[in-house]
Amino acid sequence: MRIALLRILGLVLLSLFLASCKNSSSSSSHHGGGGGSGGTPNSDPGLTIYSVANQCFALRSVDGRYVREGGGYRADGDSIADAARFYFKPTSLGNYLLLSGYQREAKPASGWDAVEGADPGSKQLLGISDPGGEFLDELGNFTGEVDVLVSALGDIADFFLDATATGDEYSGDGSGPPAINADPLRQVGDGISGGGEQLAANDVSPALGMVSEASDLAVWTLSEPADDRFALTSAVTARMLAAGPDGNLGLTEDGGEPLATEFLLESVPGCDAYPEVSTNATLVDPRGPQIYWEGGDGDDVYGWVDDHAHVTAYEFIGGRINYGATHHKFGIDHALGDCEVNHGPHGSLGTVEMVTSSDAMQGHETAGWPSYNAWPRHNSLQHHQTYYKWLERSFLAGQKVLVNLVTHSEILCQLVPQKKNDCDGMANTRLQIQRTYELQDYIDAQSGGPGMGWFRVVTSPQQARQVIADGKMAVLLGIEMSKVLNCGEYMDQPECSREELVERLDEMEALGVRLIFPVHKFDNAFSGHLPHSGFALGPVLTAGNLAETGHPLEVEDCPEGDNFGGDANDPRNKPEGIFEFLLANFWYLVNQLPGSADTPFAEADPREGTNHLCNIRGLTDMGTFLLDELTARGMMIDVDHMSRRGAAAALDYLQAKGYPAISSHDWTGSDALMQRIAEGGGFIGRFANGNRDNWMGRLNGIAARYGANSEFMGGGMASDVNGIASLPGSPDTGGGETVLQYPFTSYDGRVRFDKQVTGDRVFGINDGRGVAHYGLYPDLIADAQQFGGEEAQKGLDVLFRSAEAYLRMWESAYGQRSR
Repeated sequence: MRIALLRILGLVLLSLFLASCKNSSSSSSHHGGGGGSGGTPNSDPGLTIYSVANQCFALRSVDGRYVREGGGYRADGDSIADAARFYFKPTSLGNYLLLSGYQREAKPASGWDAVEGADPGSKQLLGISDPGGEFLDELGNFTGEVDVLVSALGDIADFFLDATATGDEYSGDGSGPPAINADPLRQVGDGISGGGEQLAANDVSPALGMVSEASDLAVWTLSEPADDRFALTSAVTARMLAAGPDGNLGLTEDGGEPLATEFLLESVPGCDAYPEVSTNATLVDPRGPQIYWEGGDGDDVYGWVDDHAHVTAYEFIGGRINYGATHHKFGIDHALGDCEVNHGPHGSLGTVEMVTSSDAMQGHETAGWPSYNAWPRHNSLQHHQTYYKWLERSFLAGQKVLVNLVTHSEILCQLVPQKKNDCDGMANTRLQIQRTYELQDYIDAQSGGPGMGWFRVVTSPQQARQVIADGKMAVLLGIEMSKVLNCGEYMDQPECSREELVERLDEMEALGVRLIFPVHKFDNAFSGHLPHSGFALGPVLTAGNLAETGHPLEVEDCPEGDNFGGDANDPRNKPEGIFEFLLANFWYLVNQLPGSADTPFAEADPREGTNHLCNIRGLTDMGTFLLDELTARGMMIDVDHMSRRGAAAALDYLQAKGYPAISSHDWTGSDALMQRIAEGGGFIGRFANGNRDNWMGRLNGIAARYGANSEFMGGGMASDVNGIASLPGSPDTGGGETVLQYPFTSYDGRVRFDKQVTGDRVFGINDGRGVAHYGLYPDLIADAQQFGGEEAQKGLDVLFRSAEAYLRMWESAYGQRSR
C-alpha cells in the first residue's frame, strides 16, 4: 500500500507541474531556376527515373504533341514553345510532383513581428482534384478508397478504345457504338467541369487536371525509360497518364492505340522552382569541403563530429511535443508550416515552450512558412531545428560525423494529453530509426538516386571512413532513452529478463544501432541515474523517477573522487530518509513558484545530486550483463546520465578490458570520471552552448585532459538539438567590428556562406535568435574564428580533429567485438 501511494504521489506531482505550466498565463543553390539545357525539341538521352530530380522538362507524347496549359492541361501543343514547363520535385525515390507554376508574394522580414499573414504561395500541379474533400485529409494524405476514386474518374480507355474519333461524334441512334457523353471525358481529361455530379454550383467529382495544393493525388511514379521514353503512373490509382487523339489527358490501365502512355522529357528553361530552403553556400574551391588533414598520414579526417543530436525527436513523447520534421514529401511548407496542429491556438498547449521561453506563459505565434516570426530560435524548444537543408549547410562547413540518438520517455508520454504515437519505448525506437532511413532516402531522391545523397547511415568505422572519403557525412544511430530496450525497474526489480534483453539488442543491432546509453534520466534495470538539475526539469524528472520506479530518489554523500566504498544500502549513507527526501522534492517544486524565494525550504534542492549528493543506486547485475553484450558486439557505450556510483563501476569494468567509453555531452557530474574516460582512450564531447569563450574553454579543457597522449582526442560538439535543450544564443559583442560580417568563408576556406534564408526570414548569428537552427553552426564557428583570439584558434583546432578522434575511438571498440 505504501509503495502504491508513493508511485501515485509521484504521478500527481508530475501532473500538477505539467498542469501548472499549461494553465499559467527560396530556391536551393544546388538547382537553378531552369535546370535545362535549352529549348531543343530532341529528347534528353541518358535520363533515369532519378536524374530528373529538381529539373525542368516539357512532356511530349510519342506522337509529337506537347502537354500545355489551357484551362488545365492538354496534350495538343504543336511546338515546344507551347509546352508547359514542369519542375520535377521528388517526394521519394522515383516519385514526383509535377509543378508548372508557383506564385508567392515575398514580404521581407525586418523584425520578429514582421510579415504578419505572409502569403504561403499558390501552386499549379498536375494531379487529381478532390473537390468534395472525400479522399484526402487536411495534410494531403490519401485516406479514401482507391476503387471509389478510380470509379469516379473512369478509365480514359473506355472512351477511346471503341471509338475512331471523339465521343461527341456518336448520337446514340443505334448506328454505331453506344453514345458517349463528351462532358465526362473532358472532366477526366483536363478538369473542365460540365458533367458529373453537382453540389450547388460546385463539381464534387474528382478530375485529372491542374490542382493548387500538393497531395498524394498529385504524386507520379516514373517508369524505367525505354528508348528515352517514360511512363507516369498515378501513385494512388496505379493508372498511367495517357494522351488521347483529341488532346485530352486521362488515366488508363492499358496503353496502345489510340492512347499514348509514353512521354519524352525534354529539358527546357524557365521553370518556377518548387519552394525549398537554400543552404546559401557557394563552393569557392571545386574540390569541395576539405576531407583530410594536410601534412599528416594522408587519411586523418579533417572535420568535426556532433556526437549528441536528436534529429528525429519530432516523434518522441507521443509525437506532438516537438513540431516540424527533417523533411516532408510535399516540401518545406508542410515540414515546417504552422505548429498550431501540435501546440494549439496561439501556442497555448506548448507548455515546454512557455516555461523556457523569454516570453514565458504568453504563448507564441504558430505560423511558420514563410514568415517564421516567432520560431525557430535558439531557445524555442518545441520547434524542430534540423530541417535537412539546415543539416546540409552544417555539413558544408566541415561536419563529417553526426550521431542521431533516439530519445524518448514512456512515463512522460503517458502523461502528455496530446499524442499520435505509441508510448512504448521499443515501438518509438523503431519509428525514429525508420524516420532516419527515410531521411536518407529523401536526400538521395533530391540528389539523383540511391546512394547519391550526402547523408549516409553507417554501421562500422570502416564504412564511415569510406563515406567520408566519398565527400559525404557519416551518420550513426544510438539510443538515449529512460527505459532503454524496455528494461526499466520497479522497486529495484528488473522489468526485463536477460533473454528479452538479448533479443531486443539483436533487433537494434540489425537496424543499425551502434551506441547505447545504459541510463537516461531515471533509474532503470541497469543502474541508478544522475540526478537532474534545472529550473523546470529537475523537479519534474525527480517526480517522474518516483512514478516510474515506485521509489523516490535516495542519496548518499559523494566522495571526493569516485572511490565509492561501503554498502550503498547502509542507512548511514542516506542523510535523509525516504519521506524526508520526498518532502524535499515537493518543497523544491513549491519554491519555484513566484514569491517563494524566502520560504523555509528554499535550500532543499534535489537537483544538487551532481554536486553534493549522489544517487545510492549503482551498476546492477543486469547492468554488468548489458556491458557484456555491448562489448561483445563492439557497440559504443555512453556513461552520461549514469549515477556516479554506476558510472565508476562501469568504467572499472570497461577499462579492465581496455574498452573505451564516451561522455558525449558533459553529463557525468564528476571531473574524476571525465579524466578516467580520457585516460582510457574514450571520447568526450562538449556542449556548444553558452558564450564564445565558454565553448572554446571547454574544448581547450579537452586537450588538457588528453595531454600529449594523442594528436586526435575528444572535443566534438554536442548540440543536443531537439532534445529540449537550448542552442547557443547570439555571441556577446560590443557591436561594430566585433559582429560577424557576411559573407564569410568556412574554416577550411573552401565554402562561402551568406546569411541563411528560409522563406522570407533571413537568419544571422547576431539577429537575437542566435543559433536559431542547425544551419547556423557554421556562423557560430566563423564568429569564434574571427573574434575568439588565440584561445579560440586552439579550441577550433581541437574541434576539427574531433571526427578523426571519434572514428579512432569507435575503431577501438569495434575491433574488440567477439560476435
